[in-house]
Amino acid sequence: MDGKVKISFRSKGKFDVNQFARTYFSGGGHINAAGGKSDLSLNDTIDKFLEIDQRVRKVCPSALVDGISVTGQRLAHQKLTCNF
Repeated sequence: MDGKVKISFRSKGKFDVNQFARTYFSGGGHINAAGGKSDLSLNDTIDKFLEIDQRVRKVCPSALVDGISVTGQRLAHQKLTCNF
């Protein structure tokens, strides 16, 4: 499916998902909870996220992704949730 993908970021530690969302996914929020969006397909968005994750981990080892979950179509949007 092409179109917008809504993304939620959650962090239980010191990793600032607000800054991550602002920098890479046109979003923002709070240190431990933020959101963003992507105009790429869901698969391309996941690929982009995983590529960024690899780069971020080199400078911030605490940015370990704990899980990624995808919810189905809702109002022509898909949602990606990433937990750090």
